[in-house]
Amino acid sequence: THENSNTSQESNTTDTEDPAGTFHATKITPTTASSLRSIYWGTNITFTNTVNFTMSAFAKSTTGLHVQLRPRGQGSGKAWATFNLTTGVVGNSGGTSLVSTKIEKYPNDWYRCFLTFTGGGHTAGGFGALIMDDGNDGEAATHTGDASKSIFFWGAQFETGSFATSYIPTSSAVAVTRGDDDLIIDGEDLTDFHNQPEGTIFADYKVIGGDPDIFYLSNNTASRRIGLYEAGSSQTRFIIGNSGTQSDTTDSSGTTVGDNIKAAGAYKLNDVAASKNGVISSTDSSVTIPDDIDRAYIGGYYDGSVEGVLGLRRLVYYQQRLPNSQLVTLTA
Repeated sequence: THENSNTSQESNTTDTEDPAGTFHATKITPTTASSLRSIYWGTNITFTNTVNFTMSAFAKSTTGLHVQLRPRGQGSGKAWATFNLTTGVVGNSGGTSLVSTKIEKYPNDWYRCFLTFTGGGHTAGGFGALIMDDGNDGEAATHTGDASKSIFFWGAQFETGSFATSYIPTSSAVAVTRGDDDLIIDGEDLTDFHNQPEGTIFADYKVIGGDPDIFYLSNNTASRRIGLYEAGSSQTRFIIGNSGTQSDTTDSSGTTVGDNIKAAGAYKLNDVAASKNGVISSTDSSVTIPDDIDRAYIGGYYDGSVEGVLGLRRLVYYQQRLPNSQLVTLTA
């Protein structure tokens, strides 16, 4: 870490256990001189234009200090949030590129703080944190400094995407980064399991945000695809496209963020059905199946693009068209 000259730093402090039950947290103590107190990790990140990024860190202060997360290197007014480490709430936040904020409580007075923002093309960026006097302080507010107070940091993490994933253990002294998950299956990996004439897709998942795609088989075009997804009309859909003809089996119950869903789509020539939460939502008896599928996307659209946020508990592909009665049982 790099800190303002008006602070002292103690790595691997024995003053408190970190969230992993070890003693690898960093303790920061501000001095009495009034100054901006910044603690940052120089990870040399490029904030790619229009791409969402999420930064997170564990923080703790039992002496009344608070923390503000703010990506470094993109200027003021872009994204920031102040986290109250006493009450466990997000205080002041804002910025033109801010997407979302969140705070989660952990044992032993630790909190994990999250900030998601959209990149603006800036290079040489970094993970920034600032010590705050008040949980409602605005962007880069001046901290008065008090050597009798302290704040602990652990597990700083920066990753591509609209939400933070699990903590990445590291022995490094800088913030760790996680990139996009590459959830594509192709080549022999695809032909080992995919049956072109018929099959069934089953998924157990939670809609975390937006309208996520669950599973797509395709040749990377909209006209040749088989997919299970959440649609913009807040409905679960199972779709088959084959050179202009399309089967779009849609449920009528609707989906909202936070819903837990069990859904399945089964297909073969002129025999398609979809089921959601124990009910056959729709069928189609006039369908041809694309025969040139060459890839599969987990959590992605037919071309691999990502929409929405998905919490996937279970995904199963069957090499046969399961009967409707079994679809009901699977999704109940």
